[in-house]
Amino acid sequence: MHQNHKLTVTDGIVILLFAIAATWFCAGFYYPDPYAFHRFGEGLVLLLVWAARIVTPLVSGGILFIYIMVRTGRLSSTKALLMAGSTLASLLLLYPVGSFVYSRNNNIEQKIKYYHPYLQLTPPLPKQTSADSSGIHIFCLGGSTTEYADKKGGGWVGRTEKLLRERTGRTDVVVHNLGRQWFTSLHTLINYETNLRHYKPRLIIVMHAINDLLQNADHSYLSHGPFREDYGHFYGPVTRLILNKGFLREVFGSMRLWYSTPRETIETHEFPGLVSFERNLSTLLDLAQKDGTAVALMTQPTLLKDTMSLQEQRVLHMVAVETYGPKKKWSYATASRGMKAYNNCTKNVAKTRGVTLIDLAQAVPQTLDYFWDDVHYNETTYTFISEFVVSELLRQNVLDHLLKNTPPDKHSRSP
Repeated sequence: MHQNHKLTVTDGIVILLFAIAATWFCAGFYYPDPYAFHRFGEGLVLLLVWAARIVTPLVSGGILFIYIMVRTGRLSSTKALLMAGSTLASLLLLYPVGSFVYSRNNNIEQKIKYYHPYLQLTPPLPKQTSADSSGIHIFCLGGSTTEYADKKGGGWVGRTEKLLRERTGRTDVVVHNLGRQWFTSLHTLINYETNLRHYKPRLIIVMHAINDLLQNADHSYLSHGPFREDYGHFYGPVTRLILNKGFLREVFGSMRLWYSTPRETIETHEFPGLVSFERNLSTLLDLAQKDGTAVALMTQPTLLKDTMSLQEQRVLHMVAVETYGPKKKWSYATASRGMKAYNNCTKNVAKTRGVTLIDLAQAVPQTLDYFWDDVHYNETTYTFISEFVVSELLRQNVLDHLLKNTPPDKHSRSP
């Protein structure tokens, strides 16, 4: 039978100090990092934040309760230590479970198969049975805004092929989707020379901007050193493979749900990567024109504007994740200026080199009706893009020369 004791003045001071510290600790979860909401998703972050806001006061209250029980003699120190030890052991047992779930959800082993030692991600190849066959082969090169499709699996590239066949009456028009997420103009240049050039396509359509623009944000979590003209500072999609922090550091270090530090917002009009971008496009043109391959350069549409509504800001992902670093971030206006600068560079290269320009950026309205994030399209936008691309190819007589120099065989003309 334990003898009950009264709390001493020292106990009161300890309880007060603990209560102050616990209040300060719990309050930290009311200042999560805005980056986390974009990086991990608003739903997951809110769930974790509110769980922390509820659990931490309960745990703090429980610790205080046990302390008071021990100090007043209602609970033995031995039992309190056993309770603490049991709790710690339970947490240690939960760690491998959490690590396993984390690994499963991240699907690292599955993602590794897409790794390419030179291009970071393995590029797609032309359609298996048709790239080296007769006909009018058009290669569409770019990043995810070329690669991605709608929920039914159809992108603007596939729709473009269908429309071209309908409007030219030629079933031997084959449009190949050779875009790959994360690819920049440098990825495309290397990929074209290494994997695609020998197919001698009749026309290539090239669209780049956003991925090259993001190379300039050399303060970001994806960059590791100052800007390099060969983009060697930017780890991009392989960042987590190279910098594997482990379960605890990845979850608790990346989430930053507790007392986040405001970042410096960068306002700039200078984008050193434009030099590389122009050079990459020009070199790609050199290769294509040496082979007699026609080229159409296409500007990239975007939701980014100098002034954006709160609703538009909430859907941004690329700028809100890939231009964020531990201490700095780009303003939305900087990203908007950058997109304009890169699209203007595309226009200038097309004009200087005398190749076709498809000004898609001016055609697609900058609204949430057309975009679900910075540059990626809603369902109806794919049809809009394909119709615009085909109309421009026909309006600028890009296909006339191709059609005349590729006589149809008896199976390639629609009845």
